[in-house]
Amino acid sequence: MSTARQTLAQTIEPPVERLSAHVHAQGETLRPEHIFRDDGDRGATRNRPGLDRLRDRVKEGACARVVIARPDRLARNAVHQMRLVEAFARVGCLVECLDQPLGQAPQAHLLRHLRGAVAEDERTCIAERMRRGRQRTLQAGVLLPWTVPPDGDRLHPDRPRDPAGVQIEPTEGTSVQEVFARDLEADGTLLGLAKPLLRLGIKSPRGNRRGSAASLHGLLSNPADTGTLSSGRTQARPARLRRSATHPLGKPASSQDPTPPEWWTLGTTPPALVSQEDGARVQANLALNQPRASRHHTTPASL
Repeated sequence: MSTARQTLAQTIEPPVERLSAHVHAQGETLRPEHIFRDDGDRGATRNRPGLDRLRDRVKEGACARVVIARPDRLARNAVHQMRLVEAFARVGCLVECLDQPLGQAPQAHLLRHLRGAVAEDERTCIAERMRRGRQRTLQAGVLLPWTVPPDGDRLHPDRPRDPAGVQIEPTEGTSVQEVFARDLEADGTLLGLAKPLLRLGIKSPRGNRRGSAASLHGLLSNPADTGTLSSGRTQARPARLRRSATHPLGKPASSQDPTPPEWWTLGTTPPALVSQEDGARVQANLALNQPRASRHHTTPASL
């Protein structure tokens, strides 16, 4: 199953029961360790715990036959499907599909390619429909774009995605207002803002002893503090360099790049901690934070 919501709804149980009944009807014993399942993992990737365990067992020669409902249960990508089926066949393990039998004739290979391409296109269409539906829900103001509230806000325990249930947490809200006020007074860098807060003993909104420049930047740049609920403020992009030599090749890291405000999706209005005017002044200070950084002051000191 692709999402945790499908896992909670137990939509994977009927096909598992059907496959188990098929194996038992053939007079074979099926133990729990013979069932390989992926709950909440996307079929677009081959790096899934259940599939990895299955591939290891097949490579060890412990499996003579793999029974699945459809070929797209192995992978949504047509190329991945063919590679898995061929890798299993090389070690003498056959793949049996209940709904779409895999034959060895040339026509069966062609049909397998076509079905794999259709499954891959179906996954893309489902993702696009879900994106458009989520976009309309956010624009209607009936869904929060985040599951973790920003500093100073709390979600309703029974309705965590309802914008009407957002409330200001008094202690954190006061800390957020103090950070905004200090930034307007200091008119300096984020590190220069963090030092006086540490000297005065003002904790971060999350209760930490000190706030880093990155956490302060995220706090001051969040438009939710000024009463503006928006989504799509960043977009993912592949990492330019590999994170480390030990990072898995099949799971590349990604980074988040900020998007222009005209790309944002605006929703309802949450409770505001600071005014729009103060928020605009703080954004102007943040725009000057990078040029003020000491790493950009390369002129040597002299008389």
